[in-house]
Amino acid sequence: MKTVILTLMVLVVVSQGEALRCYCGGTPRTCQGSVVTCDLDEVCGSILVSAGPRPYHMKDCMKAHDCKRLSNLSEYVHGFCCSRDLCN
Repeated sequence: MKTVILTLMVLVVVSQGEALRCYCGGTPRTCQGSVVTCDLDEVCGSILVSAGPRPYHMKDCMKAHDCKRLSNLSEYVHGFCCSRDLCN
């Protein structure tokens, strides 16, 4: 029984240690902190929208397929996706 409990504790610690961390913020993006922890199906993303009078910039965790779709969507939308800690 002690072995089972120890194994479960190790799995929880290891799984917590593998969560991707990304910078979060931008204009007008507000976050609870400058670094956030992503869900397992998310990547770090950085999006710049230069259409209009004021550019819009956002950094955050994003679903991988959404980030890829926004990457270089047009001449006014440029994105960057990555999957290492604090790479955005």
